[in-house]
Amino acid sequence: MVEVASIEDIRATTSMEDIRAAASTLGIDISNIDLDSICLPHGEDFGIQSDDEDLHEEDPLEYDACFGNIVVVDNLPVVPREKYDKLERVVRKIYSQIGVIKEGGLLMPVDPDTQKTLGFLLY
Repeated sequence: MVEVASIEDIRATTSMEDIRAAASTLGIDISNIDLDSICLPHGEDFGIQSDDEDLHEEDPLEYDACFGNIVVVDNLPVVPREKYDKLERVVRKIYSQIGVIKEGGLLMPVDPDTQKTLGFLLY
């Protein structure tokens, strides 16, 4: 079975003014044509080869190995700097049951003004 594009697909990409202008240039009277009965094959080019070579080139993907997975832990207690290590140990104990936490793999931001944690961490 051959799939065909509907006239709505064509109208979505080409305005009727463009169609009328092209028809007029070619000397075609489109007032007697039932545009809804026209079916074109699916595809981006409708059989017309593109001269835009750069469209077929793929951009190379850059791989960033820094952050494979990030887990955000929210609603942690806001603690002063002196209780930071204890909170980190508790979090490590709880979340190490789920998976491996690398050394230096926890980031618990601290407010520079108050020197207290912000209540969340990333690992």
